[in-house]
Amino acid sequence: RFNRATAQLNLAWLLNQQELPAESQAQAVAGINEFIGLAGDYPEDVRYTAGEAAGRVIVAEVLRDHGDRENSLAMLEIAIQELAGLGQDARPQDFLQRAVAVSLLASTRGAASEVSTDEQRATAVPLFDAAGELFEDLLASDSPLPRERDAAAWNDFRRAQHLSSAGDSAAATAAMQLALSRFEAPPENAVFLEHIAWFLLQSPDPDLRDVAVAVDLLERALKLAPRNVRCLETSALAHLRQGDVNTARERLRTAISVAGHPSAGRPSAGRPSAGQLFLTAIIERRADQQDESAAALSEASKLMQSRSPGNPRLQLLHREAAAN
Repeated sequence: RFNRATAQLNLAWLLNQQELPAESQAQAVAGINEFIGLAGDYPEDVRYTAGEAAGRVIVAEVLRDHGDRENSLAMLEIAIQELAGLGQDARPQDFLQRAVAVSLLASTRGAASEVSTDEQRATAVPLFDAAGELFEDLLASDSPLPRERDAAAWNDFRRAQHLSSAGDSAAATAAMQLALSRFEAPPENAVFLEHIAWFLLQSPDPDLRDVAVAVDLLERALKLAPRNVRCLETSALAHLRQGDVNTARERLRTAISVAGHPSAGRPSAGRPSAGQLFLTAIIERRADQQDESAAALSEASKLMQSRSPGNPRLQLLHREAAAN
């Protein structure tokens, strides 16, 4: 039962990465319910309460991406309470999950929208600080894990974006520098390499962007995982930033082909995702194919609005695709 619930949560996370919120939420809720049952049967085993909390964090991400900010915040607050309630029984991975949940709570509260207030957005900074303290405690161990460094870097990156949008460019730059310093010697892991490349491409401080290093990191990632869709998509953007339209198109076509293969498990196999369509719009505009760019942007915007209007990655790509 534990393995089944864990697999359901892992699948939920992957489905959300593929912009399939309904399918993702269904798997996450199934996993949560399994962990709730296990916690009731074996209350002395903290793994089950921690598993339930981890499922709530995934559901919170799905709800945020789908535009349901209020319920996302509520789900994160419950998860944080459950993880904090483990007390001395908490394991290192539980502390990590708690730090991630606090960071997501900060970024979700800090996201500017018609339903959030200036006061709500102001509460994001102390939450980012609280998450940062939790991460620093984890990283203070003799041998911090790459996933702990990666999660801490994402907290710094989200904090930098929030501070930049609030007009505090100096603090945003400091947060971004901290994010990039987390991996001075990146591990040979495709996921982590792609994350660092994304930071280098999307830093709110243009002076901290480094397209050449991002391209190199993504080439290393694709040698390790040549069919990783996220690596292919980010590689397309990186090559485009270098002015290489042909390679950008080639990488994006490969990403669409891999994601559309039946083995990928997407119900919409063969059709590009919103993120892929935004990238198409960006690439075709650079190639001076304005009609193709406009058509892709229109389709991507509709798809994003129907599925994942609150997805931070899609929001960044949307802004770039819509820019004049």
